[in-house]
Amino acid sequence: MSINSISFKGIYSIKKTAINSTQYVKLLNKKYSYGMEIESGSDLSNNFDKWYITVPDKNDNKLQKLFNRLKVRFKKINEEDAFNIDKIYSRISQENVDNYIFETVDTSELDKELQTEEGYVGKNGAGGSKEKYDKFKKFLRTQQAIVPPKISIEEQDGRVFPQINDGRHRFAVLRDLGIRNMPVLIKKNS
Repeated sequence: MSINSISFKGIYSIKKTAINSTQYVKLLNKKYSYGMEIESGSDLSNNFDKWYITVPDKNDNKLQKLFNRLKVRFKKINEEDAFNIDKIYSRISQENVDNYIFETVDTSELDKELQTEEGYVGKNGAGGSKEKYDKFKKFLRTQQAIVPPKISIEEQDGRVFPQINDGRHRFAVLRDLGIRNMPVLIKKNS
């Protein structure tokens, strides 16, 4: 599956316990020359136990050779796994957050309601920040836990409507990838 305008890069996960400080420093020394981005990440249990390393395609083989030379065990995250709807859905946190409750709503119905909202993010990020839209698609490749969009139910001039308080671009990307029943956090007493 090719996802719109993103230039795919190699993304690797490394358990923090599988890399020592000397190996990490050697990776950092190559960070700029390889064009690497290194981020700490978590799974659904919120254990920040992995490093996620992104590298441009042109340096992908160089990075794999460096991992092998340093004897670092790594896992390359492939595009098919990154954008598999079932796998994405399983990574969405279903825990209630303070003042919010977890619910699953019909994506197309919610999208219809949101289209009149100021700041609505349309197909492929139209009307929103292309940078945020693409950044979340890149984030999906890390296979980290996903926080659902946060929604409140508002009332104005006798009209009741949903409003996304946090996660417009997450909603848009997940909608565009085909999530039919969107996990969301709905603000209590709204």
